[in-house]
Amino acid sequence: MDGTLNHFEVIKSVNKEIDLAVIKTLVNSPKWLPGKIDGKAIVTKHKLPITLQLFEEKQSKIVRTKMED
Repeated sequence: MDGTLNHFEVIKSVNKEIDLAVIKTLVNSPKWLPGKIDGKAIVTKHKLPITLQLFEEKQSKIVRTKMED
């Protein structure tokens, strides 16, 4: 109980790839301050709302034309 984050649950999934990227970011983040009771570290649960703004890449079509003489 040193502030390391673990046991993740995704409540509203965007897709598996994004879910895993967010979890990986949290796992690699600095340790959090652990919850304490009477000065002793305890296990706590925390819901962390995360809002993502996703942008969709538009694929541009390349049109090739054959020039005629």
